[in-house]
Amino acid sequence: MKPWSLLAFVLLIPAASFAADLAATPSSLAFGNLGQGQGKTLTFTLKNTTGHKMRAELTAEAPFTVSPAESTMSEGQQITVSVTLPSTAAVGNYNKKIKIKGSRLGLFPRDQGEVSLSAAVVSTPDFQIEAKDNGNGLIGSGVTRA
Repeated sequence: MKPWSLLAFVLLIPAASFAADLAATPSSLAFGNLGQGQGKTLTFTLKNTTGHKMRAELTAEAPFTVSPAESTMSEGQQITVSVTLPSTAAVGNYNKKIKIKGSRLGLFPRDQGEVSLSAAVVSTPDFQIEAKDNGNGLIGSGVTRA
């Protein structure tokens, strides 16, 4: 055996064992446009694709939150994960991620993947327009301060 072929074998075998053991579906969540003061929760599925028990650790970038943040999953088990953009989120565009780490029980966790998150929180006006009947069947409009 040539020395370079042994080196290639040693380098390629560990790389092949780093396939994701935890699979997230879908891989992105779009919260859309939300008015300031509105919150929203979406979900994704996380599946243990191995034949072993796995511990999953999920971390959401602020202002998003994730639940559960940790889970021990049996072989082949899948769970539903909730992601929330709270009603206290500031006005702005958000492009964040949930980072997924996993480990076979007793081993160090390693990166398994990410779920992309997007949202836009827009300011809401401080007034609303109402339609009113003026008594003659005609509809007028009025402006009310909130």
